[in-house]
Amino acid sequence: IYYLHFIRLMRFSKAELRLLERVSRGVGDVTSIAKALKKDLSQVYRLLQNLDKKGFARLEDGKVKPFSHLHVQLLLQELNRRPSFIDSLSGCGLTLFTYILEPRTVQEIMEATGIKKSMVFYKLKKAQRHNFIRKFEDKHQFNSRVWPRMEEFLIELQKYEQTVDSRIPAGSII
Repeated sequence: IYYLHFIRLMRFSKAELRLLERVSRGVGDVTSIAKALKKDLSQVYRLLQNLDKKGFARLEDGKVKPFSHLHVQLLLQELNRRPSFIDSLSGCGLTLFTYILEPRTVQEIMEATGIKKSMVFYKLKKAQRHNFIRKFEDKHQFNSRVWPRMEEFLIELQKYEQTVDSRIPAGSII
């Protein structure tokens, strides 16, 4: 049941992930990012607004600065090493992979995450190409043997989402 709240926060567009990938390579100015992504400056600013709301990156003194949270740094490292992950992680990919850190059937995935059956199969098929998942009979599990750093990111992201409420500013006294 908690995953229903968790899912809503963990959707990233390909453009958002590509922007983070550029930041992971040390490109920090908006103009260079816009040129590399073949986007208008206004589109890049909107992407940055979304990433700021999600707690991944923000615009500070004219430069794109990633947040210093452990899960953000782990994602940046993985995107720097393997930008081909972007397609798998975009959309509901992060949600799916986080949920299948434990072996799950397609039916369990659909019920817990709200992801449609066709999308679950599409993402699982795409993930199999990169050895992102292992299949045991009718259950799917994230392949931590091949991708230990990505697993570490998913675990840290899950911990962060379970302990932080993004609606409350950091340092607030309740």
